[in-house]
Amino acid sequence: MEPFSENLTSNWNFTSRGNFTISWLNDTILAELKKATDLKKAAENRLDNLIAGYTYIVLSVFGCTGAMLCLLAIFTLNFCGRQNILTSVRPIFVSLCISSLIYSIICAFQAYSCLVGLPNFLALPAYDPLCQIIAFGYYMIFFVDVLQHVTLALHRFFAIVVANRIVWVRTRACTAVLVAMPWVVMIIYMGLPFFHVGADFGYNFTLDRCYIIKVHSWAYAQFRKVFFITIAFVCIAICYSSIAVKVGVSRRRAIGAVEVSTKRTDASSAVNHHGHSVEPTHKHPQDNRGAGVTKTVIALCLLFVITFLPWVIYPLVAKTDIALNTPPGLTVVTLFLLACPLSPWLIVLLTPALRNHIQRQFNRIGF
Repeated sequence: MEPFSENLTSNWNFTSRGNFTISWLNDTILAELKKATDLKKAAENRLDNLIAGYTYIVLSVFGCTGAMLCLLAIFTLNFCGRQNILTSVRPIFVSLCISSLIYSIICAFQAYSCLVGLPNFLALPAYDPLCQIIAFGYYMIFFVDVLQHVTLALHRFFAIVVANRIVWVRTRACTAVLVAMPWVVMIIYMGLPFFHVGADFGYNFTLDRCYIIKVHSWAYAQFRKVFFITIAFVCIAICYSSIAVKVGVSRRRAIGAVEVSTKRTDASSAVNHHGHSVEPTHKHPQDNRGAGVTKTVIALCLLFVITFLPWVIYPLVAKTDIALNTPPGLTVVTLFLLACPLSPWLIVLLTPALRNHIQRQFNRIGF
């Protein structure tokens, strides 16, 4: 029996050594595959971050230029003695420009970290408070912009629909509340991650920028995205629908009044002993200055719908945020990022008073 047991032992030793060798080879192959996959993923992430960095540069320059131009136009228009042209909407336009300027500054920091990669000073523990503030501002400004569109819609609703019924909506106190509301609400809500509620801010080593690094509650993240934008769409729809109904009714009344006035003018012309016809009275040009402001606000509303609505709907339809890495998804993200820096340009180009004032200033310096 001893030769047989020796054979059995030697066979077992050979088999175990063979199994160990095969297992070691499998582990080595898997480790190499994982390393190759990680390197490929890192290269793809780096390319994505470089693209994001160049995008942030464009957004920073574009937004900063528009915000400074808009603020310059508004305040120099005031010094030229035309401060009443924009009426009470002026503080809201200024607020929009300030939010766009802050966003542009934040984009400059994001561009730096995305293009430089690691190491950079924002990734150091000593600068973690600064990185958290940048991430806080990045998220806060987007939703401040959302609520500012609600503020604009409410302002026009108050001015056109209920101004004659409720005197308070025409006061500076009402305008101050409308201007402060988006900032106060979003500073409080987006400040919660500083206390580790809902999420944490910091340096995201995958994205190479100051961002959310940990989500404690997905309900917090979804609430931020869905609730505020849904409320914004509902408020804007109600306000502009009411304005459209009010304007339609007012136009019909105005047409009826013009017809009656024309008949009376014709009658008085017929009995005028001197043979001079009486011309109907015309509106003063200043009566139409609110129309230009309303058109600008409607254009800003359309910008909001075009840029923010796809950002909410597309991931829900695709059932994952990973779809934002596809070409349609990247288009959605680009539109979303353009929302804030585009607002000052629309204000300057579509508000007649500001546009004409800028043209006069450029003509004065020889452009």
